[in-house]
Amino acid sequence: MKLDFGAAIRGAREARQMTQRQVAQLASLQQSHLSLLESGRRYPSLSALDRIAAALRLPSFVLVYLATPEETLAPFPPQVRRELDRVVEGFLCTKDQT
Repeated sequence: MKLDFGAAIRGAREARQMTQRQVAQLASLQQSHLSLLESGRRYPSLSALDRIAAALRLPSFVLVYLATPEETLAPFPPQVRRELDRVVEGFLCTKDQT
């Protein structure tokens, strides 16, 4: 299973209406490194993932969930998927979540 952290980070950042520069600064990363992560040319360390999630005011599990391929989530019952999607959407739509 290959996680697409780049798309997850970019999607969450865009949902938060933040620039790469803002997230990188808050996460103590170089903007160029964040760009490499978002493009999928690099993978984040757990430490970087935690800092990025904190910069986005999200729990880390939201980025992990967003990065998880559909085929990995497909075996979950539909009602579980709907609830997970609802929870993740709630975090993404609320700017003040921590």
